[in-house]
Amino acid sequence: MTVQSPALWLIPYAQLKSSAREAWARTYPDRVAPQITTVRDWAAGLGVVVKSPIDIHFDEGIDRLIAESLIPTNIMRDIGADGLSTAVQRLLDMAYELAPVAAAIRPSARAAWSTSHRIGAGAMSASFSASYRLETALQDIALVWAGLSSYSTDVLWERRAALLACTEHFYITQGLQADALVQALLDGASDKSTVIDLGVLDEDNSALLNEYTARDAEDLVAQTVAVILAACAAHRSIALIALDRQLIRRVSALLRYRGVTLVDETGWALSTTTVAAQLMAWLDATARDASSDQVLAALKSAPVRFAPADVSQLEQTIRRHAQVAWLQTGSDWLGDWPARFAKTRALKDWLTETRMLLQDVGLWEPMQTDAAGQAMIQALHFDQELTIPMPIPMSRSAYLAWVRAVLEANRFRLKFDDQGEADAESESEATRATVTTLPLAQMWGRRFDAVVVPSCDERYLLARPRMTSDWSAAQRIALQLPTADDAAAALAKAWLWLCSQPSVHLLWQQMEGSEPLQKSSLLQVLEMAGRLVKSPSPLSVASSFPRRWESTSGASGASGASGAMDSRLRGNDETQLDVFNDGVRIDWQTLAPARLTASGYADLRACPYRFYATRILGLRDTDELDETVDKRDFGTWLHGTLFRFHEELKILRQAQDERSQVVQQAQDERSRAVQQAQDEPSQVVRAEASVRDEASLRAEASVRDEASLRDEPSVRAEPVEALSMRQALLDACAKAEQKHLRLDDAAFLPFALIWPKTRDAYLAWLAEHEASGWRYSSGEVEKSFSMPVQGKAVQLFGKLDRIDRMDTPSGDYGLLDYKTESLDKTKKRIKEADEDTQLAFYAALVSNEASTVDAPIHAAYVNLVERSNGKDRTSLHELQDLESHRDALLDGIWVDLSRMATGHGLRALGEGDACTFCQVRGLCRKDFRPGAL
Repeated sequence: MTVQSPALWLIPYAQLKSSAREAWARTYPDRVAPQITTVRDWAAGLGVVVKSPIDIHFDEGIDRLIAESLIPTNIMRDIGADGLSTAVQRLLDMAYELAPVAAAIRPSARAAWSTSHRIGAGAMSASFSASYRLETALQDIALVWAGLSSYSTDVLWERRAALLACTEHFYITQGLQADALVQALLDGASDKSTVIDLGVLDEDNSALLNEYTARDAEDLVAQTVAVILAACAAHRSIALIALDRQLIRRVSALLRYRGVTLVDETGWALSTTTVAAQLMAWLDATARDASSDQVLAALKSAPVRFAPADVSQLEQTIRRHAQVAWLQTGSDWLGDWPARFAKTRALKDWLTETRMLLQDVGLWEPMQTDAAGQAMIQALHFDQELTIPMPIPMSRSAYLAWVRAVLEANRFRLKFDDQGEADAESESEATRATVTTLPLAQMWGRRFDAVVVPSCDERYLLARPRMTSDWSAAQRIALQLPTADDAAAALAKAWLWLCSQPSVHLLWQQMEGSEPLQKSSLLQVLEMAGRLVKSPSPLSVASSFPRRWESTSGASGASGASGAMDSRLRGNDETQLDVFNDGVRIDWQTLAPARLTASGYADLRACPYRFYATRILGLRDTDELDETVDKRDFGTWLHGTLFRFHEELKILRQAQDERSQVVQQAQDERSRAVQQAQDEPSQVVRAEASVRDEASLRAEASVRDEASLRDEPSVRAEPVEALSMRQALLDACAKAEQKHLRLDDAAFLPFALIWPKTRDAYLAWLAEHEASGWRYSSGEVEKSFSMPVQGKAVQLFGKLDRIDRMDTPSGDYGLLDYKTESLDKTKKRIKEADEDTQLAFYAALVSNEASTVDAPIHAAYVNLVERSNGKDRTSLHELQDLESHRDALLDGIWVDLSRMATGHGLRALGEGDACTFCQVRGLCRKDFRPGAL
């Protein structure tokens, strides 16, 4: 056997290689440096240990399955399905904590070690509590599992004698806590081993540290970025200590935006990566009860397979019809995948099926070329067959729980190697600052020009770490596990080393939401020692943290570099647009609105800038798909119910008229036959019978035709004017519309309770309305016509709820729009007719048709929820002087569009309800104007 170097230097983690090289060159400049490696890498270079199917693999996907199989059936029965996942996680945590201790024991002695520490849960009395019995059972299983497992470092035990003989010397650097495996391997070789401590503090360890106090999390992020940018101007290497990972991710995003070079040694959970989000989106979308939002998220994640334009159109349709559940859409975009994923199967079959799904939607190949995708494929074993037997089939829910647990437990890290160090030494990178994100423990033994530590509060920087494992303090001592005192000593050692760096910046926040926070006790100790210097917020100097909208002329250092980048992002045009005074001018030939609705023109009048943002640029809020049935759903349902009702009533009325004509025709034929055969009685009798038979057949045929036109079976033979018939018909239409909209009975119950009163009030009003001569003509009618403006045709478009005709020779038109709002609001619409443009707009659409030029037109709102004296009633509110309002509206539309076409600015008016309920208030920046509250 040969060894690469006669001397070997074992370090606790790979990131210490650079510090070890520098320390060796400084201490022994004339001696050849030894091979520097970790004990795990040392073992990996000597061979691979073959593991048995039930060994601890340190692979979350495999180990979770093994841990679940190790839990006895009686325990599973006691804890149930809900407690199984928690028990598996507890078992994993205990086994992983025992593994380093077991690996430091010679393989032949591990079984005896585990047996000697077992509690013997199986022999415990039933008088003990169930939780205690479960805890001890899991501890025994963890001990047996760790004691019977093989480890990748066992190759060092197999070749220990040869390694000690052929290695000239061992140099050892212990980390914050001693490595039991290294101590056990080199036991008895003290004559050829030397300990090198890379964390020796300087004698003068009283350097001053900078303290920054932030108001809240937002202020803490901003101050952290500002401090780092300033440090980048003066230093080359900066360490960013990750205490709060969520805050660090926000800081990293801002630094990346500023063009700062980042190195992340902490990694992040696979569950937070894009590829994991894509995978889980498709697994969730295959559920039979998947929501439309879940399926849309999956479709959007696969743009190669599903065109974004088609998905956007589908989403608009779904949100317009409030189809919360995917089944409501009736779409076949998912094919047979929901049915395929509903079956119970073995884990390997689940993985095969999932891989086929990813291939079908076009995500498999991109995942294979992505670093995070490769890590996910390896963690979930998509690329290799599992080596453990899993005879019990897994349900879909169990499989998804396993996938989520694996993605959450595995971390994605960029591999650390010497190439990054070589690149950093290149001439092109010689003057560029690098920010390295790392945990506090990996700060020990390394030196940086500056260290920035955000979140130094009582929540994230504890002087004494919490021990969350199930092992008690006595068990930890007996099993030689790190105790709470050991953890506190390691943290203190790392903290002292951090505080010895040449430039240290400590930041903390006073408030987290509404909860006040205190600075960490570690900072309080430094303050009592007089080592903290309270520094002002770096944001007090604007140039230290320039915003994109600020001028960066005259800035220097870090602010100058970031300012130059801001200038590139912003472009050469420094002119700021004043949307309140000047407005936005558009190229009419390019951006002229192709269609203008009543609500669109109302937006143009209320706030031209909002019209520009929402109607021209298409910037609108996406409607949420909520399973809760609200008033908007009630209004949609009521509109659909009334449309169904009047269409059915129209058909029934026509059928009744046809039936009356048949009967009248039969009576006339009977009279003629009687008249012709008045001298022959026998012929009269035969003629009367023939006429009666023919009239009966025609009437029956008319009833059959009438019934065939309707979906509901409860057609009554009563006249269409009968109240009972109309109530039954309206109830049937209400049920049909609720079924069509897929509104759950339980969710719809609050509105179902008020429906009888709403129905009766509407039918009472309808009887009065028809008594005055009005008859329903059509509903949900689309009307449009084009208005030419500066060479572009703008289509005026609208959909009318209902059009009635007067049963008179003049044939007046009645344009009705249903309202489910308060009565006062409807009355206000009529009172302020010059502001409310809807009825006048509809009148313009109808009067433009040639067939209605000479017919009088009326327009009114029908308020469906009015309450008068405690009673429900429906009321009609007609707009008077409709013709003048219509003409004035058309003139106003043409003038407004012409002004827009000639370059008149679309200004933000910033008044009244137009701002209170505005979707684009953040674009005009009204709240940030001088003097705004």
